Amino acid sequence: MDEQSSDCERGYLDHKEVYRQILDAIADMVLVKGAQSRILWANKAFRDYYGMTNEQLRDLIDAPFNEVDFTAQYVRDDLRVFTTGAVLNIPDEPVTRHDGLVQIFHTVKSPIRDQEGQIRMTVGVSRNITEQKRIKEDLDSYRVRLERLVEERTSELRSVSERNQIILASLSEGIIAVNAEGSVQLLNPAAETLIGMTYDQARGRNVLDILNFAPGQEVQSIDATPAVELGLQELLSSTRRLEGQLRTPPGSQRLVSIHTAPLIGDDGSPLGSVIVIRDIALEREVAGQRLRSQKLESVGVLAGGIAHDFNNLLAIILGSVSIASLGLERGENVLDVLADAKQACLRAQGLTTQLLTFSRGGAPVKKVLNLGPVVQEAASLALRGSMVELRLEFSDDLYLVEADEGQVSQAINNLVINAKQAMPRGGLVTIRLQNATASDVDGLPIRPGPYALIRVIDTGSGIAPEYVNRVFDPYFTTKETGSGLGLASVHSIIQRHGGYIFLRSMPQSGTSFTVLLPAARHQTTSQVATSNSNQLQKAYHVLVLDDDEGVRRVMATTLRHLGHRVVATGRSVDAFEAFTTAAAQGDPFNVVFVDLTMPGDLGGAQVARDLRDRNPEVKIVVMSGYSTDPVMAQARELGMVGALQKPFTIDMVREILSHC
Repeated sequence: MDEQSSDCERGYLDHKEVYRQILDAIADMVLVKGAQSRILWANKAFRDYYGMTNEQLRDLIDAPFNEVDFTAQYVRDDLRVFTTGAVLNIPDEPVTRHDGLVQIFHTVKSPIRDQEGQIRMTVGVSRNITEQKRIKEDLDSYRVRLERLVEERTSELRSVSERNQIILASLSEGIIAVNAEGSVQLLNPAAETLIGMTYDQARGRNVLDILNFAPGQEVQSIDATPAVELGLQELLSSTRRLEGQLRTPPGSQRLVSIHTAPLIGDDGSPLGSVIVIRDIALEREVAGQRLRSQKLESVGVLAGGIAHDFNNLLAIILGSVSIASLGLERGENVLDVLADAKQACLRAQGLTTQLLTFSRGGAPVKKVLNLGPVVQEAASLALRGSMVELRLEFSDDLYLVEADEGQVSQAINNLVINAKQAMPRGGLVTIRLQNATASDVDGLPIRPGPYALIRVIDTGSGIAPEYVNRVFDPYFTTKETGSGLGLASVHSIIQRHGGYIFLRSMPQSGTSFTVLLPAARHQTTSQVATSNSNQLQKAYHVLVLDDDEGVRRVMATTLRHLGHRVVATGRSVDAFEAFTTAAAQGDPFNVVFVDLTMPGDLGGAQVARDLRDRNPEVKIVVMSGYSTDPVMAQARELGMVGALQKPFTIDMVREILSHC
């Protein structure tokens, strides 16, 4: 049995795939080249460093982003190994990473021979020694400087000590020197201020006793380590930047960064460490102010564009109303003109929702939604007047989703605009809408369950590999006039809906964005159509509370048109009086529409709670022009029938009443 197992293992080791997996598992970079120094294969470490696949690397001499001089030296080294057959040891070799960072590697290049002994390929194995080299250079430099000082200034030791004290005292950074056991040997005035302790108080104490870090503080820099998590040896030997909230005896805290430099003796034994502490609170505040300024500038650019579009929509609305007025005087049919005005109003609503989402980042106001019409309208609007062709490929009997129609429309609009901008001379945008499950998107980290899948595909120039991982970053853009908020907004919207968004792109091969939104209780468009056809609208006694007289008038007219009895009030006190009177007369209100924002009056949420306290059976619908109001997003969870987003149509009012 053991011999059979050994034979199987030896047979398995004969497979090339096994060796490929072994090479992919090691941390060193492995690169195989053929004649003329052209790449044949690279292991995972090399591919990750270059940010390229084997298919992209194959037959290249080197990546295009590498320095020309570096590449030329690689070719000379490859030729030397190929022609002489010697193993070439390169102690330090500069290599450019895909993001432009140059690091140093120790590389060994060897020939690969065929069965006849002819050299067919070369293989290079490279180990990243950047950090080791930096540490060694730092230590060598420090050692050389100390030796030179000792040689030159032995007779002036006292003077040098005084000068060093002056230098240390003038530094704004805190300097702490400790011995190998971590006991404090030196403390400059800046360090005394930072730790709230004098040198006499700190001398001889363990450095961790005086560096008291507050627990639970998050590191704010991507390259920093939480200082609170480190023990003595880790602190003294760490070469990374540390960060934490440093406690001082009076009970205050300071945000600091810490750098440590170990001191090594001639025999290699540790002598101690020098710890540099810097107060970075002001630095962070300045960075925060700069980021806020950038955000304001970006939102200003966005608002300017929306204002331009909004004025265009107002021109359509005012023009259509004027034409309709003339038509009515002449007895003409004005339905088409009014339909244009209505469509412009809905587009204006979408623009205001977009601006509110950017400025406030509100939670979605969800309802069961058929994505087909939403996707078609948003895509058509985004491509109107452009040279880009739109192709829609929608499957039958699609899953419904529980989503915010305005935010989903905005996400689709932004994706299509992004595709359009990638094709300035025209092209094709294909949008596919279909049902999906986790198994339909292999390799993607998503939760099991049914999803509605939206795929937006363009025939544009694609996205450069170095930018693929940054396209969803706020304020990142490769366009001169872009604000960098479009795709960041899409990502935020999809996440708030519990969905996923992925992209695939290759330069000159177009880009594909895939959006997955959770399906709503396995409902499909055909099931909801059948259910809606069987619903009958009841007649209700309705109370409307809104501080705007125009909104009250339109709301009352809409409700009466739908067959309901209506009382409209503009103040909460009048609403309470009407509510009480109707109940006393045996004709209580069945439904109450409440505006959430009424300046100088009770908030709509408070009014709703008071009315429900008086009659738990009453159905409450909240209204607001702010789609980002949390009450709008959580209306059902708060015991209300739903939320009505302003501006609204008669169909929107009819639909929300169908849930009462």
